[in-house]
Amino acid sequence: MRFKPTLEVLAPEDLIRIHEASLKDVVQLVGSTPVDPCDVEPNQKHLHIMYEILKHTDKPLIGNTARKHQVAQMMKMLAIVLGDDNWQENHWIGVAVNPLSPLAFTPDALETIIEYAKRNQIIFIPPAIMAGVCGPMGLLGTIVLQNSEILGGLVLTQLINPGTPVVYTAAGTVSYMKRANYNTGAPELPLIHAAGLKMGRDFYHLPTDLCVG
Repeated sequence: MRFKPTLEVLAPEDLIRIHEASLKDVVQLVGSTPVDPCDVEPNQKHLHIMYEILKHTDKPLIGNTARKHQVAQMMKMLAIVLGDDNWQENHWIGVAVNPLSPLAFTPDALETIIEYAKRNQIIFIPPAIMAGVCGPMGLLGTIVLQNSEILGGLVLTQLINPGTPVVYTAAGTVSYMKRANYNTGAPELPLIHAAGLKMGRDFYHLPTDLCVG
């Protein structure tokens, strides 16, 4: 007897449970958008995702890029769970905000940065530059563009709230030119990341991270 393979659809809470159960040195942060909950209203997705994150994990949290009022709603949910809204004294949640390469930010990205900075929460700035599509074809040009976009986001955070924690996050790569896709397996990717991380640590003395995908 032959069995036909079936496609299992994972709900957001399934992936969050997996992340929660993983060793802490393997999965350290939980959140963002584990999957897109396309079965709920678009203007309520952020509420459903945040609810499941808060319900199923006690690891450090990563939020979502959203509009101003949506970020405020997610922060209110977090404050209810924690029983505290003393944002300035505690770092409870981070968020990864991608620039719109080259050299721009979308309105929701800017509003997310502003709302997190006002609350003194952690901001990762990973420019997902695709060399040859939304950035220079050469690796050095992509590294320079990546650095410029990170610094642009960092300056904004410090204008809003000096001392806001920012993580210098390398995320650039080259594109798969047949489809203009972000190429996570390209050999050039670690070269771009290595240069960025070195600059973030040794030149700017910032906490650093890398982001792929």
